[in-house]
Amino acid sequence: MISVVIGCLNEGDQLKITLEGALAIERPQSGLEFSIVDDGSTDLCTAFLDEEPWSEYRREGWLRLRRHATPEGISRGRFFGALGCRGDVLVFMDAHLCFPQKDLWLQVEQHFADDRSDLLALDCRDRNTGASSAGSIYTSKRLDHQATVWMSVKQEPLVNVPVPFINGGFFAIRRSVYEQLGGFPLFFQGWGHEDRYLSMLAGYRGYRCMVNQELIVDHLYKAAFPEPRPEPQVTPEASCDPTPQDGIPPSIQAPFKFALQPEDRSQQLLMNSLRYGAALYSETVQQSMLDQLRADHGEERIAQGLAAIAAEQPQLSAYRQALGLDDANRDRAMEAFFDRWQPYLPMLVEAELQQIRSLPPAEALARIQALPRELGSVHGSEAEQYAIARLYLEASFAHALADWAHVITCLSDALSIDPDYMPALRMLTIALRSAGRNKAYRLWLEHANAVIERHQPSFGPGPIGAWHPASNNIYMRNMYWLEVDRSIWRDLADLHAAEGQRDEAARWIGKLLLQTPGDPELLQRLTELYSDTTRSAS
Repeated sequence: MISVVIGCLNEGDQLKITLEGALAIERPQSGLEFSIVDDGSTDLCTAFLDEEPWSEYRREGWLRLRRHATPEGISRGRFFGALGCRGDVLVFMDAHLCFPQKDLWLQVEQHFADDRSDLLALDCRDRNTGASSAGSIYTSKRLDHQATVWMSVKQEPLVNVPVPFINGGFFAIRRSVYEQLGGFPLFFQGWGHEDRYLSMLAGYRGYRCMVNQELIVDHLYKAAFPEPRPEPQVTPEASCDPTPQDGIPPSIQAPFKFALQPEDRSQQLLMNSLRYGAALYSETVQQSMLDQLRADHGEERIAQGLAAIAAEQPQLSAYRQALGLDDANRDRAMEAFFDRWQPYLPMLVEAELQQIRSLPPAEALARIQALPRELGSVHGSEAEQYAIARLYLEASFAHALADWAHVITCLSDALSIDPDYMPALRMLTIALRSAGRNKAYRLWLEHANAVIERHQPSFGPGPIGAWHPASNNIYMRNMYWLEVDRSIWRDLADLHAAEGQRDEAARWIGKLLLQTPGDPELLQRLTELYSDTTRSAS
């Protein structure tokens, strides 16, 4: 039997469309049952299940409905929806799917009968655009799993290909494996992380994840998702149809008490990331993840989140112990997982990019040169930003070692991608001056000033800060060159003063004074500049 678990939250008529579509295709020979979890919907999207013929299906027991009074999130909803399921194979899917293949259930059934894998994902094609994930592997850009990505690896569908992660819109898992994993974790709030967590845990335990993109569902991707506590229009009553005794029993997980109720979606994702790390990452990798999260969420929220994790730690430790994942076992399993799937885990490259910044320059330079200059998981402007950050950091380590030729080579490559990236322009001008390449030094200083002036009408007189478009790079974790415009103008003033062009030097000092009127150091420089002129004339 195949047991289908569907969670829903304010789905309108999509749940009914999905159920009708799932029932219209050919049933598996072993049978089919459905478990629906209404996770606190306020739009009566499951009201039709109280009417015939759906209520008759519920009385017959092959369609069950569970209603939550308030939303508990996808992971918890799937956990509760799976309780009592009797199928040898569980299918977890979203409530907004269509089924273009009439033999889908038969193919899923045959996949597990042939023992091809323990978890199975397929192609969730976009109902809005027709875009397909065929040829791509589902993964995460960063250790915090807050940015998923499809990494393109082939031009045609992947058929029975092992993968690190299954995508959550529709996937199947052997029931015995699901039970061994303890089911979906109860410590995730809202939505996010649950599909990668379960498949990563499966990998830790030696189970096989596979994708077959010749199997297809059409998925309605949403532009927005409900907040954790939507304002109720209709308050549902919690209820649950009878749970079969011969189905999945309550798992190794004890009820989880949250130490923090998130204020918003961002904090919810932060807490899910921290719990993910506490369960599946070594202390070193957790620290790398925290470095990423601090840049996005700020120190105050991180401190608040870590305090909550400390309060929840006894529950998280008990959960890991029940899974047989003490610290040593977890760390070994994590390393094996990373080693196996490294080519498909851009999150490791991004983490390494951040981690090496704390190393001594010579060691950092050797480590960053081992990183790829391009990532197969990112495209367009993001791919350019990664390449620039990778080259810029290599140049910065060479700069610390006074290897000016190396700096110039790296930054020339970076500026060929984006000639307006101000931190690269600043470091390049320093390297050119240090290498005695005066003509190129002047040329790039003047180009840098042109970039500054181009942005001034929209972004003001400066000084240029972290979020200025000419300084910002998502892979630099908000690192920028402090007051880069002022340093460029100072160099131009010094350059013209050294050449005896006092009026030109004064013009650049004047630009600095527009930002900091009355600056005594600048006024003194201006006085000395023209005092020198007076003395020369006399």
